[in-house]
Amino acid sequence: MKDKTVEVKDNKETTEDIDVKRNEELITAERKRVSDIFELARSFNEPADEYDKYIESGTEVADVKSAILEKLAKRNKAVSHAEVGKSETEKISEAMTDAVLLRAGFEVEKPTSGADNFRSMSLMEMAKYTLRKRNISDTGDVMGIAARALGLDGSYRDGAITHTTSDFPTILANVANKVLQKAYSETPTKYQSIVYETSASNFQPVNVVRTGSFPILSAVPAGTSYKYVTIGEEGEVYQVGTFGNKFTITRESLVNDNLGAFTRTPAQMGRAARRTVDVKVFGLFNDNGLMSDGNAVFSSAHKNIGTAGSISETTLNESKKIFAEQTDVDGEVLDISPAYLLVPTAISTTAAKWMRDTYLPGASNEEGNPFANLATVIETPRLAAISTNGSDTAWYLVASPTEIECVTLAYLNGQKNPVLEKRIGFDVDGVEFKIRLEFGVAITDWRGLFKNAGV
Repeated sequence: MKDKTVEVKDNKETTEDIDVKRNEELITAERKRVSDIFELARSFNEPADEYDKYIESGTEVADVKSAILEKLAKRNKAVSHAEVGKSETEKISEAMTDAVLLRAGFEVEKPTSGADNFRSMSLMEMAKYTLRKRNISDTGDVMGIAARALGLDGSYRDGAITHTTSDFPTILANVANKVLQKAYSETPTKYQSIVYETSASNFQPVNVVRTGSFPILSAVPAGTSYKYVTIGEEGEVYQVGTFGNKFTITRESLVNDNLGAFTRTPAQMGRAARRTVDVKVFGLFNDNGLMSDGNAVFSSAHKNIGTAGSISETTLNESKKIFAEQTDVDGEVLDISPAYLLVPTAISTTAAKWMRDTYLPGASNEEGNPFANLATVIETPRLAAISTNGSDTAWYLVASPTEIECVTLAYLNGQKNPVLEKRIGFDVDGVEFKIRLEFGVAITDWRGLFKNAGV
């Protein structure tokens, strides 16, 4: 009997231990619930004391968050009505766009009002929010919710539901476009100084006419008539083309809250677009294509090739002479001056010395450098041997495009920045984005160009 009594006592103590442990877990859970509610209030910039009622009533954190979002929606609606030309959906779209950019670490100069409210939300939470705003279900399995948010199930294409700027795919497009344009504008390139920029209205070949110069004025002896003069002309042809690529943001990226997929890829595309122009411009020098007269850009016929040699007093003297003595279609001397010295990376230091040093490089005495500030050095790996048809020794002189339009860069209808378009994916479960840049570049006059193959 004693053994049995002891056994009952042990069972009773074990039950008490379990009850104590359970109470401690409940207390811990309650503390976390209270803490999470106060953290929600802080994240959404709401007064914490307004949420005592939720704490006292035992409301779950998820329900509190839904209540906060509903309150914010009403507030955004009130604000949007006060702003001329801004609808509620536009306001929410802009706020969410800025919120995603801020979360991804991008600087937003003037975040849209309400962006901070969405900043603490995950991509899926934002997606659910847009669904609720359109009275579309935000419940069920997570991949199904992501599909609805991206319009993969036809929700946003259904005849009864039209697109608005609050649709989540549009918000993603806004984010992608801002990141793309920022990357495009900030990518370092070297072509801008040497090109003449213009606009083309279509994809048809464009004729660039080069006219001669009026000859010097003729003497007019007393009693004689003035003479009529004519000027010759010649031309080149260029054509605008389309350059582009595609990328996709999948529903997996949305579910995984993968901000990199929403920002990194568009940034890479933006940088690639800018580099495309850079590669095409300097590729013209490497390729040395034919002009309308049937001769290569740099050729003896065009009298713009120097005796092969490294940058030196001798080769620079020769280049200045060749530049100055170029003639137009009527044989008039143009007296052009070089403005830029283009070099591959391998000889950039030598080029800098000759163009910037006060004293003659390599001289034993302090002899002045007559070529200092002759031209601005533009160093680029696009001319190097690593590039197609490039060279680590060749160097070029180019006139200012304000003096003679040697390299013409034309954008379709003047659109200098890439265009981003989106569509609901068919081959992939996501939103497809297409980046497009339309331009054409060509050498339209050889007279302001000089090449030395170097050694």
